[in-house]
Amino acid sequence: MKRRDDITKKQINDFKKKGFTIVAIAKKLGCGESTIYNILKGAGKEVHTDNCKVCGKEYTYIGNIQRSTCGEESCTKKRKVLIQKEDRKQDMGNVRPYSETTIIMIVQDIEKGRSAKEMAEMYGRDQDDVKRLINKIIADGTVGRVKRMLSAYKNSNTIRKGGSVRLL
Repeated sequence: MKRRDDITKKQINDFKKKGFTIVAIAKKLGCGESTIYNILKGAGKEVHTDNCKVCGKEYTYIGNIQRSTCGEESCTKKRKVLIQKEDRKQDMGNVRPYSETTIIMIVQDIEKGRSAKEMAEMYGRDQDDVKRLINKIIADGTVGRVKRMLSAYKNSNTIRKGGSVRLL
């Protein structure tokens, strides 16, 4: 059966002018008679045009309820996946404070030549946020301090004794 949004009052009126009955119009359009009556009653509802958020194809809808896709199954599925990804990203809190341990690991990753994209994926963070942090810790000297601290750890037995050093 066709969705009501896919049938316009103009289509119905064209059939009526040709002499079709409501029953015949409903059969022709693949919907119920009540759908035809409801469309004819809702004369004040406007027909709107928009573009699908997934494929970009233009589509029309009737009334005030706006769809975000053209209604094709592939577009609807892709849109659901995009919404789920966005929800997961918000739930994960990808932009959140960095712990001292994370900063140390990021400095080590910088030394290993890892990209911001790789680090973002490893730590479940937003790539742009990782880039901002890297630029910040390079500019404010944190990278140098962490490297000196790691070097001091390697040259002493502080780690074995369980000593603790504050970075920031």
